[in-house]
Amino acid sequence: PVVINNEELEEMYSSGRGGFKIQAKWQQEKNSIIIDSLPYQASGSKILEQIAEQMQNKKLPMVVDLADEGDHEYPVRLVITLKSNRVNADDLMNHLFASTDLQKNYRTNMNLISLKGGPKVFALIDLLKEWLVFRKDTVKRKLEHRLDQVNDRLHILEGLLLIFIDIDKVIKIIRKSDEPKKDLIKNFKLSEIQAQAILDLRLQRLTGLEQDNLVAEYEQILGEINNLQAILEDPDKLKKVIKDELEYIKEEYGDERKTPIEERLDLTNEDLIKPEDMVVTISRLGYAKTQPLEVYQSQRRGGVGKTAASVKEEDFVEQLIVANTHHTLLCFSNLGKVYWLKVYEIPQASRIAKGRPLVNLIQLDANERITSLLNIESFDNAGYVFMATANGIVKKTPLEDFRLPRKNGKRAIKLDANDELVGTKITDGQEQIMLISDAGKAVLFDEKDARPLGRDTRGVKGIELEDGQKVISLMVPSPDDEILTVSENGFGKKSKINDFRKTKRGAKGVIAMQLSDRNGKLISAVQVVEEDEVILITDKGTLVRTKVSEISTFGRNTQGVRVIKLKENEKLNKLALALEGD
Repeated sequence: PVVINNEELEEMYSSGRGGFKIQAKWQQEKNSIIIDSLPYQASGSKILEQIAEQMQNKKLPMVVDLADEGDHEYPVRLVITLKSNRVNADDLMNHLFASTDLQKNYRTNMNLISLKGGPKVFALIDLLKEWLVFRKDTVKRKLEHRLDQVNDRLHILEGLLLIFIDIDKVIKIIRKSDEPKKDLIKNFKLSEIQAQAILDLRLQRLTGLEQDNLVAEYEQILGEINNLQAILEDPDKLKKVIKDELEYIKEEYGDERKTPIEERLDLTNEDLIKPEDMVVTISRLGYAKTQPLEVYQSQRRGGVGKTAASVKEEDFVEQLIVANTHHTLLCFSNLGKVYWLKVYEIPQASRIAKGRPLVNLIQLDANERITSLLNIESFDNAGYVFMATANGIVKKTPLEDFRLPRKNGKRAIKLDANDELVGTKITDGQEQIMLISDAGKAVLFDEKDARPLGRDTRGVKGIELEDGQKVISLMVPSPDDEILTVSENGFGKKSKINDFRKTKRGAKGVIAMQLSDRNGKLISAVQVVEEDEVILITDKGTLVRTKVSEISTFGRNTQGVRVIKLKENEKLNKLALALEGD
């Protein structure tokens, strides 16, 4: 069977590159698996060697014997004997497809000659469109050729019908004239083609019955000409002709596929991973790890907390998100690129371990670090990725544009010099957007003020900043949310969304927190509800989990209260919702 993977089929559909797999055909008989066909250029003896090697390494404890029973009648017949008929043959064959030559992969590269001239790599959809253009032209030329033929016949019929006006005169000319063609043309005003057709006609056909037949043919030809002209003038009728021809071919020559194309569920690493919620952390220096959610026990406000990761003095935990092991993380970098990473691909580590370098998981460029994570359950959901940069530029791009991953990442936003991407959110196109700067200013505007743009574009101004200021937070608040702001010296507060006046995109904004030497500059802000919990992370890697309900609510123009006890020379660096993305 020919097996096409969904992602590979989509790649062929959209880019022209992809592939397919040729698998051996097999069937189960009691406690044996019979393989009666092999992929092209596969060797039965080599496959048996590959299976035997796995048996020797104790990777196939359910297999007890192998045999090649091929003969003249059955050229291919490999027999795998199982311990019992209770063995799951589908799982075993999926394993053998992945580890032996029972399955071979073939890449496709549809580099063809375009109708416009020159080679071109066609996506599957573009190839079908190109064929349709070619087919339209072919059918159109065929119809035009037929129209020329019937017009020629109509011309001849018109000449034949003219002779019935005076048949006796026609016969007299044919019998007595030395130049009958010339005389026919002169007396009946015929063309040379019409005159020759009359001369080629047997005299015995010059009867009333023959005249009736010619009139009937004339009317039939007129009808065909009208039909052909209608088809050539109407694109929809031309498409129907193409469709009817294809349906005729299908009906006349269609049969069951000799090599069926089928979807097959391959056993992948993801199938072996238990679905569970994990806390994903990424440090400033690019170390990533996952831990079970239960590791983080809620502590009361002001607690000293546990060490979140064993980090160097200059390193600290920068990104934190909770996601299911089977979900996809869109990892956005400070350089405006996006990378794809399955949660289960990030190694699980202990509470004090620093994790694995991200450069071993995704291909980051020099001086590139991940600044934002999005937890994506499915790319089928309609929506947008809304982005904000440190210099106050915002942009939204359809989530669909991020469906197809690329190993070395893709550009998500075009950045100005000395700018970087600081935040991303999933939106539905009708949200309210809030940007907060480290100067304690906030701007709130409608998402519709920013039109959708492609991935490789710059975006538009979201907030007006003064020299030295930068955006630290991008939020999509709801009416029931409160805004939790925290400063570097461990102070924080909640403020009602209603306290924030809505402005236009690109405004300077309103005060979100009153800043002073006591509380330091603003370092983070998130929208919260009373049932939420937040995780506070310091530049020394200390982590405290706190209930939002234990943090006081104040007006916008206040400094807040202490939310975490900091050690000497320790600064609060990050705040994240404990269940963000869950």
